[in-house]
Amino acid sequence: MGKPPVVHFGGGVLCESVRRSESGAVDCYGVFTGILAWGFPTFLRKWNVVLTAYDVPGGPQSAAVSIVYAGRKRMALGTGNWEQDEKAVGSILHLPVSCQFVRAGECKIEVTLLGSMARTQVPLIVVEQPWPKFSPRELKYLSNAEGIPKVLRATVVCSDCSRPVVFEATPLKDIELLPGVSAFPESGEYMCECGHAMQLRDLEGQTLQSIKTGLVRAMGGS
Repeated sequence: MGKPPVVHFGGGVLCESVRRSESGAVDCYGVFTGILAWGFPTFLRKWNVVLTAYDVPGGPQSAAVSIVYAGRKRMALGTGNWEQDEKAVGSILHLPVSCQFVRAGECKIEVTLLGSMARTQVPLIVVEQPWPKFSPRELKYLSNAEGIPKVLRATVVCSDCSRPVVFEATPLKDIELLPGVSAFPESGEYMCECGHAMQLRDLEGQTLQSIKTGLVRAMGGS
C-alpha cells in the first residue's frame, strides 16, 4: 500500500470578506497585507484567511490558525473545520479569524492542517499610526460646515455578557453626548458592567481618523 499524498499549500491571502458562488469559486473582497493601528492592544479585528491546498485527504478536516511574531512567539487564533471532498484534487480553504494585535511590526499568519501537520504562512505587517490631530483651522471649518460628519459613533458588544455600548468620538468640545451614548474613556480601557475590560484606544483612533479623512477631503486636501 503506497504512502498517502503529501498535502501542500499554494498561495494565500488575507481579506475583509469572502463570497463563495454556487460553482465553488471564491471571491475575496478587501484583500490586504497590512493592518493600521491607533493603540495596543488593538480593538478586536475580524478578517478571513483564504488558501489553496492540494492532495488534502477526503473526510472531516481541521486547520489551526496562529499569529507568529518575531522570535517565534506564537498566539493561537482559532480553528476551522470542513468536510473535504474525496474527489477534489485542489481545495480553497476559507478560515474566518479574529485577533487583538499586541504590538506593531512584522508577523505571519500561520495555518496548520491538523492530522498531516502541513503548514503555510501569510506575511502581515501591523503599522502604528499617529493619533489624529486637528488644527484650529480644521476645527473651525468642521464646526461650521454642512454635510461633514462632526460625530461618529461605534457600537461595541461585550464578548462576555453581550451587552452593547454605544461610544461617540468627535474632536469638537462643544458637542453634548446624546442620552445612552458614552464618550470613549481617556485611559482607553472601558469596564463593562459585568466586569469585563475592553480596550478601545484603537477604535477611538480609527473613528477620529475617519472624521479627519472626510474633513481633509472637504477642505480640498487629499
